[in-house]
Amino acid sequence: MLSAIFKPLKVQFDKLLLQFPLAKPGCEDRCGGVEIPYPFGTTTGCFLNDDFLITCNNSFNPPQPFLRKSKIPVTNITIDGRLHVMSTAGRDCYEGGKRVSVNRTRQFSLSDFSISNTENKFTVIGCDSYAYIRGYLGNQTYRTGCMSLCENIDLCPKRNLRRYRMLPEKFPTVIDWTISGNGSCENASRTAPLSYACKENSECYDPDEGDSGYRCRCKTGYEGNPYLSNGCQDIDECNDSSLHNCEHICDNQEGSYTCQCRKGYHGDGRKDGDGCIPNQFSVVKVTLGVGISIVVLLLSSSWLYLVLKKRKLIKLKEKVRGEERPTMREVAMALDGLKVMPKHAWDNAELISEETKYLLCDTPDVNKYGDGSTSTATAGYDSIRDQIVAAAFDNGR
Repeated sequence: MLSAIFKPLKVQFDKLLLQFPLAKPGCEDRCGGVEIPYPFGTTTGCFLNDDFLITCNNSFNPPQPFLRKSKIPVTNITIDGRLHVMSTAGRDCYEGGKRVSVNRTRQFSLSDFSISNTENKFTVIGCDSYAYIRGYLGNQTYRTGCMSLCENIDLCPKRNLRRYRMLPEKFPTVIDWTISGNGSCENASRTAPLSYACKENSECYDPDEGDSGYRCRCKTGYEGNPYLSNGCQDIDECNDSSLHNCEHICDNQEGSYTCQCRKGYHGDGRKDGDGCIPNQFSVVKVTLGVGISIVVLLLSSSWLYLVLKKRKLIKLKEKVRGEERPTMREVAMALDGLKVMPKHAWDNAELISEETKYLLCDTPDVNKYGDGSTSTATAGYDSIRDQIVAAAFDNGR
C-alpha cells in the first residue's frame, strides 16, 4: 500500500483585532467560518487579481470557501503569507501481491503560489514503496520524493495494513502566497509604484522561503492589514502594560511610545533602561519635611497642653461668684489674722496636765459640789473659765 500525504508541521492563525478592517470597503470579509482578508476576496473588485479569488459556495451549511474556481477547500488565510487548504492523499494499495486500489496522482493548480517547504511533511507509508512530488515554477521542473523499504513483508502485521487503509482521504496542507508579477521588493517599488501592494505605515519584505514575489507587513507600532489603504493603524501600547516597559508614565506616540518619570525623579523611565531615580533634592526635602513635621507636632502638643491647663484654671475660678468670691485684701487679712491669733489655753503644759487629771476623774473633788456634798451628777472641768462644772441627769444619769 502506498499513501503520500501532505501534513502541516504547524498551523498558525492570525488573530486580527476586530477594530482593524480585513476586506476592502463594501466587500465580504468572511465565508462561513473563514475570514477572507484582502488581497483575497470573493467578488469582482474585492481581490487583488485572479490568483486571490476565493469562491464562496453557499450550497454548504455553513458556506464553504474554495481556492479560485477549484475544488480545493480553504480552511484559513493569514496576512503573513499562509493559505491553509485540504489536499487528498494518493494511494496505490496491494494485498496478496494483487493491486486492490489505485489513486496515485493528485494535482494542485497554484499559479504563482507554492507548497510550503517549511510547514509540511511529505510521507510515504508501506513496504517497497516510493512517492515523489513534481512541480513547475516558470519554465523549471522540480522533483523530490521518499521511499519506504521492508526486508520482510511479514514484519508488517496485517492489522497495521488494515489501519493504513482507514487513513483519511484529506489532509491539511499549507501553501505560501506572495504578491508576484514584479519580483522582489526593490523591483516592485521601483518599476511598478502604482501597483505596489504595500500601503501606508507598512513595509515590504522578501520571503525567507525563496519564493518569487514579495509580502507586506505593518511597521513596528502598527497593526492591521498592510494591503489596505490605512489598514495599518497605530497600537496604543500605553493601554496594555504588557506592550510597554515604562516604570511610571507611558505616553503613546504615533507608531511608538515614550516613557516619563513622575515629578521628583529623573531617568529614561524604562524598565529595561535607567528607570526612574529619585532626585537628591527630593530626598533632602523629604527628610527636612519629616523633621519640621516632628517639631511642629511637639510645639502643637505643648501649646495644646497650656491651653487646656489655662481653661481648667479659668473654670475653677468661675466656680466662686459674687459675694462668695473673696478679694485679695480679704485673703491677706485672713492670713495675717492666723499669724497673730493667741494661743489656746491648751497650749499651757501645766493646765493640760491638770485638765487631764480631771478628765480621768483622778481628783477627790470630781464628785462634789462646792459645799462638799456628793451627787450622781456628772462633773467636768471648764478649761476656759478655770472652774469645775457639774450637770445633773434624770434617772441617775
